[in-house]
Amino acid sequence: MRALEGLIVRRTGKPIERDDTIEGEPRVHVRLRCPRRVRQRWHDLTVLARSVCGSEVAPWQIADAVAAEGFSGRDIVPDDPFAGLPDPPPGPPPVDPGETRAVFGALDWDAAEEALPEDLE
Repeated sequence: MRALEGLIVRRTGKPIERDDTIEGEPRVHVRLRCPRRVRQRWHDLTVLARSVCGSEVAPWQIADAVAAEGFSGRDIVPDDPFAGLPDPPPGPPPVDPGETRAVFGALDWDAAEEALPEDLE
């Protein structure tokens, strides 16, 4: 969207006036480190929420709606929780290179390793 706005400004020579708020609240950029799969799911969820609402929706509103949906179904136990899901691929799941120890550099893992139960490898 910003690239398109830049192109319009360049061709017309007129700046685009933009209200940089969502429902009167200023936009804020928050970055949280997370695995790629989580980031992709959040993006898909954001696109879906904005499509359903038909307008821009603040990330906190999306998170609030997701939490409400999760809490509303807490005591519901499906007959078959895996119905409709594809069969898992054979063998161990592939390791995401973004989730290995090498990515986190010089973090001290001793505290995490000490917290593991003895019977867990």
